[in-house]
Amino acid sequence: MSYKKQLKKRIKNFYPNIKIGKITLHGVSYKIIIESPVSNMRQLEQELRENLSMPGLCLVSHG
Repeated sequence: MSYKKQLKKRIKNFYPNIKIGKITLHGVSYKIIIESPVSNMRQLEQELRENLSMPGLCLVSHG
């Protein structure tokens, strides 16, 4: 299983209601496209950074 698929699975464990689109390499971390509408994107991004131990994680809203 590739690292991107593992990362997607780990995110689904924390937030099962989020629909994840494309995951791309962004510098030394990843950029994740969120396809479902999220009310507070900044808070979600901060929680995922802490839960996944990825300080450079970047979320992009597409929904």
